[in-house]
Amino acid sequence: MRFLRKAICFLAVLCLITPCCASAVSVDQLRRSLLSDSFSAKEIRLTVRAERLSQFEEQRIDALGCLLRHLALRLKLDADSPGAALEVDGKTVASFRTRTGASGERERIWSFGEDGRMYLEKNPADAEDGLLTSLTDPDAVDRYGRIFRMLEELYPMLSRMDTAFPDQTTFSKANTAYRGYGKATRQSRVTLTEETLSSDAMKDWLNSPECPLAAPFLSAMQFSGRQKITLLKNDEGDLMKATWDGLASVGESALRTVSLNWRCLRRDDGFRDVLQLKTPIRNGGGRNNITLEREWTLDEDGGEKYTCEMTLDDLSDGAHTRTQLSMDFTSGKEDLSGKIQQRVTSGGVSQYTKIRLQLFSGAKGEEGTLEIERNLGTIKKDLLSVAFTVLPDAEQQAGEERTPAEASSDEIVARLSGALLHGLSAIPPEDLDYLLKELPDDFWNQLIHSDSIENEETVQP
Repeated sequence: MRFLRKAICFLAVLCLITPCCASAVSVDQLRRSLLSDSFSAKEIRLTVRAERLSQFEEQRIDALGCLLRHLALRLKLDADSPGAALEVDGKTVASFRTRTGASGERERIWSFGEDGRMYLEKNPADAEDGLLTSLTDPDAVDRYGRIFRMLEELYPMLSRMDTAFPDQTTFSKANTAYRGYGKATRQSRVTLTEETLSSDAMKDWLNSPECPLAAPFLSAMQFSGRQKITLLKNDEGDLMKATWDGLASVGESALRTVSLNWRCLRRDDGFRDVLQLKTPIRNGGGRNNITLEREWTLDEDGGEKYTCEMTLDDLSDGAHTRTQLSMDFTSGKEDLSGKIQQRVTSGGVSQYTKIRLQLFSGAKGEEGTLEIERNLGTIKKDLLSVAFTVLPDAEQQAGEERTPAEASSDEIVARLSGALLHGLSAIPPEDLDYLLKELPDDFWNQLIHSDSIENEETVQP
């Protein structure tokens, strides 16, 4: 189910808030994890309960629940070698890990049940993206993550712009107080001409290896005419407000009027951002605007609070889409709770997703629940509940270094089916109604005792 894949994606991202050692669950780690390019090598064990699915009536949902309570999925969140394992009543029936082969191609190493042997599948269908990428919803996690990362990277870049272009900068005093921010006492007005935009100084400013997203993005932009930037800083030289006005485009896209107004605060005990970015097409009706307000605070007892409200206003080819995101998280010494809400409105119809998270430090690691609700307009569509445990770094399994036997994708599917059927054969028949409904009475017994399944573990690689 595509909806379940989205839910697991959110779970994978949110679970990155977990520290590498057993310590407090942190809102700041949640914030930083959303800015991360890679997953730490953690393993998550999760079980799913379906409360409501739009395509099923109540009786069908109950039957699915009886089946799901026997199943669990383990995800190894390792950017270099991701993997997964399926459990039936606590026993692993199938598992795989993805790796890069000697020739640079992606391949998977499979094992099934208690077989003890390993099988190599070369060039699996989704190997070009890997497990974690295949779980990513680019319209949600990736898009928001890029915006948050861009803010983190642009802050130091803009902070040093006046010193990077001293000949194009006018320095003066300022006396502007911002409630909750402090007072700006220094003002820098930077004017970049087209000549400056192509100068070595500009190349040096853009050459920021610590800004792997923002620097290439700005380098790809085509600026037109003068760019006017104003920076307000406090006595310590900390950037408190930045504005940018000018004309720019990306690639072959139409020229846009760019207007950025960003109030910002960075301190050890918190940060705040109030940002408005307008990018209307100069000669046309298109736009991609962003408004954002977020805050993170840390109190004397170590308690944290993170809030974020963001609106994306897109108009392209006459189609208007408005996306609203809100995040609200609080944490103590050993727990974290919060919610993420997203509303996407297009063509007069709104799609609504709400995610609630509870996370705490337990005896086995960080444990918690994730509830995902999705509605279309006033119609209640789906409601899933995911219980999960973030396990310590998984130890390498015995025998993992043995040379696997090469197998085709069709062979892998056949072995996977056989292993899953063997695992399900131990489930009480009354909990298999979701699978067996409308099948002949003796079909299941004939299937699990068929020669192909009986002999599955004796087939030599």
